[in-house]
Amino acid sequence: MYKIAADLRWPAASGIGVVAQELVSRLRRNFIVDGLDLSTRIGSPLSPCSLSYALLKTGGHDIFWNPGFVPPVYSKRATVVTVHDLTHRHFYTKAHRLYYDIFLKGLYRRADRIVCVSEYSRQEFCEWSGVPEDRVHVVYNGVSSVFVPEPMSAQVSEPYVFYPGNYRSYKNLERLIRAFALSDLPRAGVALAFTGHGNESLLACAKTCGVEHHLRFLGVLEQSELVATYRKSLGVAFVSLYEGFGLPIVEGMAVGVPVLIGRSSCLPEIAGGAAIMVDPREEDSIADGLNKMIFDEQLRRDLVVRGSERVKYFSWDKSAEAVKNIILSLV
Repeated sequence: MYKIAADLRWPAASGIGVVAQELVSRLRRNFIVDGLDLSTRIGSPLSPCSLSYALLKTGGHDIFWNPGFVPPVYSKRATVVTVHDLTHRHFYTKAHRLYYDIFLKGLYRRADRIVCVSEYSRQEFCEWSGVPEDRVHVVYNGVSSVFVPEPMSAQVSEPYVFYPGNYRSYKNLERLIRAFALSDLPRAGVALAFTGHGNESLLACAKTCGVEHHLRFLGVLEQSELVATYRKSLGVAFVSLYEGFGLPIVEGMAVGVPVLIGRSSCLPEIAGGAAIMVDPREEDSIADGLNKMIFDEQLRRDLVVRGSERVKYFSWDKSAEAVKNIILSLV
């Protein structure tokens, strides 16, 4: 049985952490997957060096695989790295951009295979990196089997639209709040719910718009709580400006609720016509989308049906099989 050395430092609750857990559990049916002993934090500029050192110390593995975006500086083994997106180049600091352009680009060119999680990400990565297209593969993410509809959802004390995710700038949350204030939802008693505990900028934005009493911050949710929160929502609002895949889209569809997305990056590709699409930079467009998602009953039913069909394209078993085949092609 082939042995894989893997970087498994990714936090379980993060998007990459979810991907890593789902894939590792399936790859272990065909391979021995060993997590490298790494003390360096993932985001450290020295992380590629740390990976190389750990690989030099570790023997007996046939390949190195990273479900995240960090490549090693050097590896005697064949290397597969997953580049989910280029968020750090677009929305972080100038130092992040330089680090990618000067350092990581060269390391990606040395990798034997690159995995991207959407065709949008693949095209963007190839154009930026110069890595030949035949070495860059698209492997869509899946959706966990726990994300399924309930025959009869429990009644909630207050109806709400749900945003699951972090608060980084490209998630477009202040614009979502302003659009929510423009919509008919607050006057209809519909709240806007977020994972996490909120922050000063979101609260200040809500107060300026006069909807601070309509926002709900649900804290850190365990998986069972997250699934229940999706199910009980009136719909998912995910109007991010930039994503590599967008797990909340398929998770919302899987539990049987309507989904609202921004017409940006990979989101239309993943939604496949099964979500309401709006201009994520126009508050009036987002507000109109929110109104349609909540108050147009026929559209809501259509979205649920289309979403249940679309989500069939996304399977962790299919994802793991594709990664398995990429690994086997190298060993």
